[in-house]
Amino acid sequence: MACRVVSAGLLALLAFQVQAAQSLSDFPQARIMFESSTSTDDYRLTLGALKKANNQWLAEREQRLSGELSRKTLELERGFSAEEVFGFYREQLVNQGARELFYCHARDCGSSNSWANNRFGIKQLYGLDQHQWYAAFELMRDGKGPVYVALYSVTRGNRRSYTQIDQIAVAEAEAVAANPKTIIESIIAGRAYTIPGLRVNANGVVIPEAQLQSLVDALRQRPRAKVHLVGHDYGVGSFEQQQQDSQRYAQAVKDQLVAQGIKAERLTVHGVGGLAPSSKRTGLNRVEVVLAR
Repeated sequence: MACRVVSAGLLALLAFQVQAAQSLSDFPQARIMFESSTSTDDYRLTLGALKKANNQWLAEREQRLSGELSRKTLELERGFSAEEVFGFYREQLVNQGARELFYCHARDCGSSNSWANNRFGIKQLYGLDQHQWYAAFELMRDGKGPVYVALYSVTRGNRRSYTQIDQIAVAEAEAVAANPKTIIESIIAGRAYTIPGLRVNANGVVIPEAQLQSLVDALRQRPRAKVHLVGHDYGVGSFEQQQQDSQRYAQAVKDQLVAQGIKAERLTVHGVGGLAPSSKRTGLNRVEVVLAR
């Protein structure tokens, strides 16, 4: 069963959004149960576990988005697990350079009933709490706004597994900050965390407030963890100039973190100029957070 509702006024954006949806290969051993495309001005991207408060299941964090929404519900063939299909799509997104904003597994996600009925509105997604996986991603596109992806997989009591893939393409970048828990887990696992939205202008280094606060909250969760702030610069000029500029970026980030209460002795700054590989997704300059071993 499939339905499509297309907003006539946003055909160009929808064409881009459909292209984005097609960039994810379908899991071979799954059938599409429901599929739709529509415009929305109030999509709630879940960025935290679902918790019960005042008899309601609410997300610890969420971001409301406007754009073109593509939704797909998959039913797996028997013998294939929710974890397997979740990993299939998660790997694709990571390989495409997507930034993971939040991840949870099993009861850390909250109630599967709430995910099925309150978050997605699809009863087939109501499964076993201990057999559910969820992640949210930001996928940047050259010259266009980002695509945000909500990925949820679950196994029901009858051993049938289902996956939900929501993709929303926004016309302009919206300040979506990763869950602090996801940030610190990534750093502790040894993966460099690139500070999103960092800009260098005449006033110095600017970090979006939401991104800075998420990083501060992440570092507060592990108050003994020490990190390296590694600046990169790929602008014009000599290597010496690039190295000096990248060191300045890292120092500016440190100063902002210290101003937010992070102890200075936990932060070491480095400038590597343009030595490391550049990235279209991160632009001409960036600062990465790396765990000090």
